[in-house]
This record gives sequence, structure tokens and C-alpha cells, in this order.
Amino acid sequence: MLIVIDKRIPDIAKERLRNFGNIIEFATKNITYDAISGHPDIFLCQTPETLICAPNLPENYFALFEKNDINYSIGKNPVGFKFPATSFYNCVINEKFLFHKKTNTDNRILELNKELEFIDFPQAYTRCSLMALPFQNFFTSDKGIENALLKHNLNVRYFSPNEILLPNMPHGFIGGATGFYSGKLFVLGNPDFHSWGKEFRLFIEKQNIELISLYDGSFFDGGGIFFLE
Repeated sequence: MLIVIDKRIPDIAKERLRNFGNIIEFATKNITYDAISGHPDIFLCQTPETLICAPNLPENYFALFEKNDINYSIGKNPVGFKFPATSFYNCVINEKFLFHKKTNTDNRILELNKELEFIDFPQAYTRCSLMALPFQNFFTSDKGIENALLKHNLNVRYFSPNEILLPNMPHGFIGGATGFYSGKLFVLGNPDFHSWGKEFRLFIEKQNIELISLYDGSFFDGGGIFFLE
């Protein structure tokens, strides 16, 4: 098991994650702007079947994926410094749906997921702002995404992004502070430090999901926690 995280997340969270797999401390230089340069969700799109990587992902990560038998495909659009080149791979995909802003989705992602129903969002930073749980349950920190999911009669809960940390930015997003694997929701932070924390805990408990807080503190947007097998 590989666990890909921004190398800048708190050290205590890294130590806790090491109990679940091998940590890959992700970082890039001179590809995109600093606040998101180590965010996995900017360079990687995870599907139930494969991992789709930006073509300008640093070569050492491709080598690492091959060494660990991680199934991956290479996308067509490179990540860049300005929108929309920061959003091509920031999708959420489960066994039934592909969620993203369609005009911003890398063509390789579309080609590999033709059988899925595409739900078009008003903004393209989907993985930053949305987490998909089992049985078509979701939480988000974006009102536009919430409204789009409600129109499709999907169970979604909104939580404000205002208390989520992202260095050098006004705030982060809830998708970037979380990762899901094997019935467990991993959180960079602790809901008890948020005004909406009790509601968040209750929502997760109702899905019969174990919540693992990786440290005591405010939620930290590290571009998601990616579990790769």
C-alpha cells in the first residue's frame, strides 16, 4: 500500500499514516504555484480501476508506481501555473459517476470512463471540495457542488471551508483534508476543532464509517490523501 500525501502536512499526521502503509511525501517544483505544488489531487485522478497521472508528473513518481505495481495511465494535458491547467485531474470518480466540470476534464479521463454517468459541476476543483463515500453518500465544502448533487437525488452534506487551513490561501477545502480507504475516513485534523465538527462526526457515523483523526487541530488541506494498491 502506498499513501500519497503532500510532504508539508503535519509530521504527526505522517507518523499516524505510517501505521497503514508506505508514505510517499509528494512535492513538485516549477510546475504549478506553491500552495498546491505538493497536492496529489492536482496531478493524480484516482478511479476504481486505475490512476490517471498528469504527463508532467516528475519521473521519480512514475518509477515508484511501476516498482510497486500501481496500475496507471498518463493523461494528455500537463499541469500548469494558471487555471484551467491546475484543474484537469481534479475529478472525483466512483463506480457509477464521474464528477467534474466537463470542459476542464482531461480527455484521457473521459476516454477511460465512458461507461460512467457524468455529472457536470459549475466549478472544476472537484476533488478539492468533494469526498465520495460508499453507497453514493458525499460531503462537500462547495455550495454549487451540493446543489448539483441534490438535483440528482444524491445524499450530500455541506460543511463550510472557512475553518480549513491552506497555507498562503484564505482557506482550504474539505476534500483536500480527507481520504477514504477500507471503510475508514482519514482526516488531516480533528472535527472537534471546528464549529461544525459534531455534525460532521454524526454524518460519518450514520454511514457506519470509522473516522480516523490524524492529529488534534484544525482541518488541513493537503490536496487529499491517496491510498494506492
